[in-house]
Amino acid sequence: MRHGTEVGWLIDPVEQTVFIYHSKREPDVLDGPNDIISVPMFARDWQLTIQELFGLVLNASPQRPFGLCAGEFTVPDDFDAPLPEEILSAFEGQ
Repeated sequence: MRHGTEVGWLIDPVEQTVFIYHSKREPDVLDGPNDIISVPMFARDWQLTIQELFGLVLNASPQRPFGLCAGEFTVPDDFDAPLPEEILSAFEGQ
């Protein structure tokens, strides 16, 4: 956990399990339908159970199929080339 992060979730939809990582302690493993997922302090009034989370995740709208925009735009040959140094510096706050 870096940069002041209070909590991190690793969500396993296949096993319907959530691993909750807190700084400086072992992760919590939640897999009971009524287990309440811990949240950061700024959202302390919000509660979400495992059952509610996976109800949202598993009932989400399906992803769009690949190729819907085929032929509508062209990806430049250098799309994945490294960014110029001045842009990298700007992202890094230099």
